[in-house]
Amino acid sequence: MSALSKYKRKVSDMLPCTKEERKYVLAEIDQSLGKEAEAMSYEAIVEKIGIPEEVAAASIQGMEPRNIAAAMQKRRHLLRWMAILVIGLLLLWAVGVTAAVIDSAMHSGGHAIISTAEIIESWTIP
Repeated sequence: MSALSKYKRKVSDMLPCTKEERKYVLAEIDQSLGKEAEAMSYEAIVEKIGIPEEVAAASIQGMEPRNIAAAMQKRRHLLRWMAILVIGLLLLWAVGVTAAVIDSAMHSGGHAIISTAEIIESWTIP
């Protein structure tokens, strides 16, 4: 990843706005750096236009509050659904592992264990 891409990614991650506003801010960064931007180091970019936090903060001041609120709400919804998905996948994995452990215990050593309760009773805690 180039220094310019890294810088723009940091600024973009801090912007609670619509895609159009984000594209506009990133285009302003490109415009202010000029053609030599791809050859610049990260430190040179920071020296020329400021740290990403300052650039994002300055950009937010000129944005419509309604757009910022809508973008933040979308981000919260996305994070909520991602959390639900991760928790669901973890639960499915846990059920699968538990079923595999029970199945293995039921058929281990040539002895069929009749119930899950017997498996739990047979567990020893070191």
